[in-house]
Amino acid sequence: MRALFKKEIRYFFTSTIGYVVIGAFILFNSLFLWVLSGDYNIFESGFASLQPFFLLSAWIFVFLIPALTMRIISEEKRNGMLPLLFTRPISIWKIVLAKYFSVFVFVCILLCFSGIYIYIVWQLGNPKGNMDIASTIGSYIALLLLDSTFIAVGIAASAISQNQIIAFIIATFLNFFFFFGLDELIGIFTENTLFSFGFKTHFEDISRGVIDSRNIIYFLCISFFFLYLTQLSLQLEKK
Repeated sequence: MRALFKKEIRYFFTSTIGYVVIGAFILFNSLFLWVLSGDYNIFESGFASLQPFFLLSAWIFVFLIPALTMRIISEEKRNGMLPLLFTRPISIWKIVLAKYFSVFVFVCILLCFSGIYIYIVWQLGNPKGNMDIASTIGSYIALLLLDSTFIAVGIAASAISQNQIIAFIIATFLNFFFFFGLDELIGIFTENTLFSFGFKTHFEDISRGVIDSRNIIYFLCISFFFLYLTQLSLQLEKK
């Protein structure tokens, strides 16, 4: 499992995809947070807060994470390398987890680049350093939980298609639907819901700085469900 994990994480830094994703993440955030006029512009908001960054990043990851996961299984299926992988002394679950954690670790590294935004907002505070630390920590936890769920969805999409583009489209659609569309769809039929099913509501709840175990369990269960679907898909491939 460790060897497969190292192989996958190494791929992101020996190919263009990793650097393209890092560049796109920094570029889009920087443009919307500091340059372009709009709801995400921190200068225009008048508050030294990173909340616009977390809300914007959530939307960016809807598209960026499928770009990271689209090849992770589909490429091996297309190249005929999957049967060779099955011959190794490693269970299918460990194969899935190795690929899952390799993408998750890369996303954690990617988020380290956002430290520059913390420094800028810290300097912009009046007085200097006037930031809501609890909300910032909660938002990072929320973003990591959301990203882990997006990764699980992306790996499942990659497992059901040999075509990377199709895997990307499926993952992007599912991420968008579960993040935004599901609650909107439910809202068409009823205005009073006791429980929100979409990712966005649970993400925003944790982002407020209140770590509710129900929201954490929700994301973990969704991630496990899609990883289980990936395991079933690979099990069918093995037969």
